[in-house]
Amino acid sequence: MTAKRATVAISHRQTIPGLPGHYTPEAVVVVKEMLKEVTDHLGGMGKFVKPGDNVIIKPNLAFPVGPDDGATTDPRALEALIELIRDEVPGVGEIVVGEGSACLGWIEGLTGDDVFSATGMTTLAERVGVRLIDWEEDERVPVQVEGAVVLPDFEVPRSLHEADVFINLPKLKTHVQGTMTLSVKALQGIFHRADKNRAHAQDLFMKHLETLRYVRPALNIVEGLYAMQGQGPLSPYPGDVIPDFNTLIAGADPIATDAVSTAVVGMAPEELEYCRLGDFYGYGVGKLENIEVRGTPITAVQRDFKRPVRHLYGVFPNVNIYMHGACTVGCISAIRTFLDGLYAQGLLEQLPQPLNIVLGHGTFVPDDLPKDATIVYGDCAAGHRDRGAFFPGCPDLKHIIESMPEFVWGMLPLE
Repeated sequence: MTAKRATVAISHRQTIPGLPGHYTPEAVVVVKEMLKEVTDHLGGMGKFVKPGDNVIIKPNLAFPVGPDDGATTDPRALEALIELIRDEVPGVGEIVVGEGSACLGWIEGLTGDDVFSATGMTTLAERVGVRLIDWEEDERVPVQVEGAVVLPDFEVPRSLHEADVFINLPKLKTHVQGTMTLSVKALQGIFHRADKNRAHAQDLFMKHLETLRYVRPALNIVEGLYAMQGQGPLSPYPGDVIPDFNTLIAGADPIATDAVSTAVVGMAPEELEYCRLGDFYGYGVGKLENIEVRGTPITAVQRDFKRPVRHLYGVFPNVNIYMHGACTVGCISAIRTFLDGLYAQGLLEQLPQPLNIVLGHGTFVPDDLPKDATIVYGDCAAGHRDRGAFFPGCPDLKHIIESMPEFVWGMLPLE
């Protein structure tokens, strides 16, 4: 049987005017030229968008941080994409921008409008005349996923469900939980808050792949103008932001687009579960030998990004870890993300005694751990609930953000 094949295009510039968080028309012109290059290699924007089509674009706006942090989609890329569509497709219908930020529900009082504003999208939308839709507040359409293994049903935002064309504009960045945030991982933003937390441990990769059975972008453009390596998706270490990557990667096949994006940052595509599983189960083409790369060659832009590290043992000063059967993609990566933040701020060294963290089933815990310095996470460790502060459930980053700060800050000496 002949293997399926796919086409992916790359465009690169040595320099791009301006900064993500500071609008300059010259930057939009350059990025629009780059977008035209990659879409022309794929058959032109007119292949994906027709006159009269209503288009919805999904950027990655997972956090309420500024565009210069390299963690959210660059406004220069979004504005250039909107302009290119209008230039290339006369008579196009309404273009809207939709996203359901991952952090909504984590921080009390935070709204989608707050996220749009912090990431520079509110100002952009006013300038170019598009609507912003917070998918957490959008009406929902329940759907069934035939043949699903982990996600048999979920709810789709009505604005996405009714759009004629869905264009995915994710960020090129590493991810402690998912290895990389690219076309497939970015689909997490489609889910309503309750669905975001479903199938979010070892089954995370299959969850997003199964989403493609119902919601499949017509075009995926991985934005790597500023990129992030290391402890993404929101690394607290300044050296993890790469401000001069200046690269766009586009394809109709999200698996193939992610495979090429993974190769561009110095990883083998099979290191990314979305590519390996996506190819195996037929969601797309995940092997480089079956992908035609047009435009800038991979080798011309390739850099060896630091990979995200999920280890908990032997990493952080003043922290003792006690775990046995814990999920790497679940609570381990979530705890690692938060400890990285505390470490980068220099707070762990200030603790008057070590912080003890207990997680996972079958874990050995010494008898002499002080309760006022011990956190027990998750139902798997419920047998140790009396050994310290116990937080039930299946811990994800939301649970840890809600619990660890108050506990750790309570341990810090008062000034």
